Amino acid sequence: MGLIFFKKSRPEEARAIDGQRFSSMTKYGQGSDSSQISATKLSKRIIKRRNREILSDYLITNPDEIDSLTVDQAAELVLTFADEGVLELSGLTLIDKNVARELAKWKGDWLNLTGLTSIDIGVAEELAKYGGNLNLAGVTSIDRDASRELARYEGGWLKLSGLVSINKQVAYELAQWKGQSLYLESVTSVDKDVAYGLAQFQGSLVLGLSSIDTNVAEELVKKEGSQLHLWGLASIEKDVAQILSRFRGTWLSLKGVELIDRDVARELSNSNISLDLTGLTFIDSGVAKELVRYSGPKISLGNSLLVSDEEVFEILRSNSAIKFPTQKQTAFFTPSAE
Repeated sequence: MGLIFFKKSRPEEARAIDGQRFSSMTKYGQGSDSSQISATKLSKRIIKRRNREILSDYLITNPDEIDSLTVDQAAELVLTFADEGVLELSGLTLIDKNVARELAKWKGDWLNLTGLTSIDIGVAEELAKYGGNLNLAGVTSIDRDASRELARYEGGWLKLSGLVSINKQVAYELAQWKGQSLYLESVTSVDKDVAYGLAQFQGSLVLGLSSIDTNVAEELVKKEGSQLHLWGLASIEKDVAQILSRFRGTWLSLKGVELIDRDVARELSNSNISLDLTGLTFIDSGVAKELVRYSGPKISLGNSLLVSDEEVFEILRSNSAIKFPTQKQTAFFTPSAE
């Protein structure tokens, strides 16, 4: 392969090169459809940063490919993306507290740092000053001190989707956060002590529990207000359903549950809050007759649902709180021919 040499352009040449770059981007598919950044938006980014030009135009166009940042580069990004809603920095695997301090000055909606696998107390302290939604979905471990700093985070949504387990100290510290939604959907198992700590969180809590016993259910149901999302459960027992039906928030999501029997349906129908049962794949007449007793705000059923016959559909429809997706209004189970 031959060597390619680049010469430094004068300012007037740079303007011409920028125009050529826009043309080349379209030629090679960048910006040729709505999913790519437009030439106009890129032009605005480059104009904003022309006095600095610390990061290359390519990285400004593709910030998700940035794998390291200096403080000055982080400041340049904050300036360049000032009018945009998302700053995608998924290529970063490590930042220090000084870079975190600069990034936290950005005023957009979503700061995505999904490449980070861990954060220390200094980084957590600085990121906590960010006022938008913070995506740390790549973080796989976090200690108590960093959790305590994140609990001071000033934004609305905090995604820690990479954590597969947490201890009771971390659970307690994270639960002190005053934000809107805490995502821990990769946490598949907790004991009653961790459940007790998480139940202190007053916003919407998302967990990926693959199973749940009565002790854990008893702790989680004490959670005050807002929403409880248990996305990982594929099934649920009667005694657990009875406990969860006492949840005093506004929304209980069991969207991973595919089948329930009549006893579980009876317990869930006693709930006074909105229920997400959008994962159910089949309902027979016994289950329908129990669910129709529900007197809460809403039960949401999903796109995968089949009912055994038209009679079952009519039973469910008799309760206006039971909501079907429009496209599934006439979807019935058809037995295979023997």
